[in-house]
Formats: sequence, C-alpha cells, structure tokens
Amino acid sequence: MDIIGDYARISNPVALESALSNLLAKNQPTPETALTNSIGLQELLSLDNILISQRDDLSWKDAIINAFTPLFKKGYINRHYIDTIIASTVEHGPYMVIGNGVMLAHARPADGVRKVGMSLLVLKKPIKIYDENTKHAKRINVIIGLAPIDAAEHVLALSQLVKLLQQPHWLANIENATNAQMVYDSCFPN
Repeated sequence: MDIIGDYARISNPVALESALSNLLAKNQPTPETALTNSIGLQELLSLDNILISQRDDLSWKDAIINAFTPLFKKGYINRHYIDTIIASTVEHGPYMVIGNGVMLAHARPADGVRKVGMSLLVLKKPIKIYDENTKHAKRINVIIGLAPIDAAEHVLALSQLVKLLQQPHWLANIENATNAQMVYDSCFPN
C-alpha cells in the first residue's frame, strides 16, 4: 500500500507520522516513548545538510543523489542506500512525493544507514518524475532526505517536519531562499 500517497494532502498529520514510522521500522514504540526518546528536527537537519540547486539540467536521479550528498560525505549512509531509493522510485513510481512538490526520500535502515540523519535540497528549477500508474508527472521542488535507524529515534523530527509542511508560507519561504542559512532560519526561526 502506498502509505505516503494515502496522506499526500497531509490532512491528518498524526496518522501520517504513524504511517511513516511503521513504514520505516518493524517495532513501533508507544507515542509517549517515541517522543520522549526521539531526536528533534534541529538535531537532524544541520545547516551543512541543506543545499540549494540552481541547475536546470538535473535528472530526478541526480537530484536524489545531490540531496543525500551531505549524509553520504559524513558517512551516515552508504551509496547502496541512495541506489535503493532510486531503484524503488523506478519500480514503484514517485510514491515518496508527499504533495506540494515535496519528496520525502527514504529507504529501509538496513539498506545502508549507519547513523540517523536528514538533508534538504531546494531545487530552484523543479524536476519531474513520471508516474506510470497515473500517466502523469509529479513535480518536485524540495527533496528531504531521511536516513532512519529506527522509528523511535526520528519520530519527533518527523512530527516537527509535518508541522512545518502545514505552515502556509513555509514552502514558499524555502523555495525563495537564496542560501542555506535562509532555509535553516525558515526551519528554525528562533
């Protein structure tokens, strides 16, 4: 079942958070335990994990590779993890595009995650991924790269990310940003 597609409009953020957690890990902790022991968004998404691309010649595959470059360079993931995300997208279509031009790119921790992390790529020139099932292309302006170890470690960060995605002007702010610091400040205004 395409869990993310079921919640693409993010009409129920609690259900989306739960579904993502179940998708990314076998053992779902209780919500109280998960939030208490979880890493927050600001701990996962450091300034040096935020990229802005002005390129207009990027394929969707290259964009995914670029989005994960900070995590790869730090040793948080291996190349197999990125290749698995690309292969999954080829096989299943753009199911990781959760709406509004945002792709939450991820695979299973066993596919090559060494340390939990998150990256964010803003594409000044949107890319498209063709969906064989719907016969339409999905536009992507932002790729959020998630490297999960288990559901408990990143559930708070996902919850905080969902709240950002629901803010009316947050996506416009990061899409209009001219540097990584502006994106970071939009994520963490205080």
